[in-house]
Amino acid sequence: MDDLLLKYYNILGIKAGSTEKEVEKAYKDLIKNPNLQHGNWERLKEINLAYEGLKNYLSSSPEKIIERQQPAPLNQKIESLERKPSIGFWAGISVILFILLAAAFFFRESLFKSHEANISKIIKSIKPAVVTVRFGNAQGSGFVIDESGYIITNYHVVKEKSGTVTFPDGVPSEVNIIKLDKQKDFALLKTVIGGKYPFIKLGDSDACSEGETVIAVGSPLSLEISFTKGIVSAKKRKLPFSDAVFIQTDAAVNFGNSGGPLVNTSGEAIGINTLTVTKEIAEGLSFAVAINDVKALIKKGQQQSEAERAHELEGLEQKRAEVEGETVQQKDKEKKDRAILDKWERERQAKQYVEGVEKVIRQRREALASCLKASHDNYTENWNNNCNQMGKFQKCPLPESVAQHLDNMHMQSRNECFKLYPQ
Repeated sequence: MDDLLLKYYNILGIKAGSTEKEVEKAYKDLIKNPNLQHGNWERLKEINLAYEGLKNYLSSSPEKIIERQQPAPLNQKIESLERKPSIGFWAGISVILFILLAAAFFFRESLFKSHEANISKIIKSIKPAVVTVRFGNAQGSGFVIDESGYIITNYHVVKEKSGTVTFPDGVPSEVNIIKLDKQKDFALLKTVIGGKYPFIKLGDSDACSEGETVIAVGSPLSLEISFTKGIVSAKKRKLPFSDAVFIQTDAAVNFGNSGGPLVNTSGEAIGINTLTVTKEIAEGLSFAVAINDVKALIKKGQQQSEAERAHELEGLEQKRAEVEGETVQQKDKEKKDRAILDKWERERQAKQYVEGVEKVIRQRREALASCLKASHDNYTENWNNNCNQMGKFQKCPLPESVAQHLDNMHMQSRNECFKLYPQ
């Protein structure tokens, strides 16, 4: 048996050659293990890949026939060669080994190709039903849920009364708003032009499991209809700002993905891509509104009459206008508060400037006074020194030439003080 298959069996913790039911049971038992539901995503991915690989292998009947039939001819051939050793013995062994290696390579390649082919098939089947949603300057994603043209997206994408959607083939279509729910970030739209539209079947979000492969679809950063793959990290998350139930996944969700479908490996929509945690905070944390949480809203919206829809939307528009009015009032209040704060800041800075100038002036006056005092003390000391040298008392009369010299030195010293500390 191929080493890759043996590795898959070992990952699931079952013996080689187990049946499809045994593989299924082992897989479900593993992913329900609470120890794997606290961030061990690499282990979950490994289990998921092993399960899908064995499932594809066991569902391929020609490969099962080859796998069952190969051991017997090999044993018989070896026994025959052992009974009749000859030059052809080694040639026969070489041929058999070559066949086994070729078969192992074939099985390995076919398993990976089968897995990738399944993902590719899902993408091709759902792509025609995914749309880019535009309401004014707001852009997001959405997906058609039935052939009559009902479309799901996020509430925060629907910014105005009317909008358009663009299908992958570039064909635009005007849409009407059917139902909105802000708390669940949900919006149901309907194409204006009737017809038969490709759609994505709604799945059972309660039935998804941690570790299950999912595909997030949308138009991130205006790159229309892009796909990212990941696993389910948790299927019933609650976030403080919403009363919706969220599926957490590590599939990349970026700006513009909002409203696109989160699809399982059966090609069914199990969630509505809504938000992601920025990479500055954490990586691999994206959230989609669980589809089961909005199925009642979808059904109610599809069953409403035109009059009921108009009345509900009128109320929603009124609430939105009230919110916008409150927002305008809040902005006006913030503007007035900011003006008052700016005025206080200017007054504080002006007062601080005046105080600073007064402090500088005061310091200069004090420095000048100190300099002039030092100059006078030096003048007096020099005068008395001359008196002492002449054998006279302090502050005695000095000859005119000596007194004139001391007076000139005193005057120069004072002038230096005024230059150093101008007022």
